[in-house]
Amino acid sequence: MWPGWQPEEKVTVAYPQLPKVRSVLANGCGVIRLSHSTAWPASPQTVFQIGERTFALNILPPGPPPKCEKGMNATVELFRNPRRYNMDAYIGGFAPQAKVEVAYMNLPQTRSLSANACGLLVIRSTTTFPNNSIIVNGTPINRPSLAQRPAPICQQGKLFYPG
Repeated sequence: MWPGWQPEEKVTVAYPQLPKVRSVLANGCGVIRLSHSTAWPASPQTVFQIGERTFALNILPPGPPPKCEKGMNATVELFRNPRRYNMDAYIGGFAPQAKVEVAYMNLPQTRSLSANACGLLVIRSTTTFPNNSIIVNGTPINRPSLAQRPAPICQQGKLFYPG
C-alpha cells in the first residue's frame, strides 16, 4: 500500500519479470512481421521469444522484406534464417495464417490501477501479477525491502492508521 496519491488517481504498475505478449498472424507464406510501433517498440536490444526460439533483433541479419505472392514465398531461406529490415523482424516457418504468440522479453507487462478515495494505492499480489519486483509510475520497488506495517484504513475519504 502506498499513500500519497490523489483520490481515484490512475497509476501504471509494470512487472519487469513478466514479458509483454502479443498475437501476430502469419501471412499466406507462413511469415510473421514484428513491426516497431508505439505500443510495441523495437530497438537493437529487443529480444523476442516464440515458443522455445529466441531472437535478438540486433543479431538478425539485415535483408529486404520477403515477398509473398499467392502463398508462394520467393525467399525460401527465410524459413531457416529470420531477418530484419530496419526495426522490423521477419520470421518464417509457420503455417499460413497461423496465430503466433510473441513475447517481448525486455518489454514488461503493465496494468493500470486506481488509488482509493483516500489516495491509497493497493497492489495485491496474484498468480498472474506477482509483486516480487514492480515499477510504480517509473520507480522500481523491491517488495522484500519495504517496511512491514499494519495497513491503514480508509473511511469516508480519510486515512486511519492502526495504533
